[in-house]
Amino acid sequence: MKSGFLAGVLAVTLSVASAFPGAAQAQSNELPACNESSLWSVAETLQVDALGSLRLTFLCTPDGWLLVGASYCSITGSCSSD
Repeated sequence: MKSGFLAGVLAVTLSVASAFPGAAQAQSNELPACNESSLWSVAETLQVDALGSLRLTFLCTPDGWLLVGASYCSITGSCSSD
């Protein structure tokens, strides 16, 4: 059961990451500017829906934002991170 849940979280994470340019790299309106002054800084986004919340963690690299982690918590209290 837990592996099925983790597979679902991974699928959500991959689908969100694939929506960004460069696979898991992003320059989004939700993220601050990623430039020389913020190089190697970390930013997070939070997406909430009726089933739970997804928190994505990004690292500012010389090539732009890079997705480095994700955590999902369902409304039932089950949480998983990657």
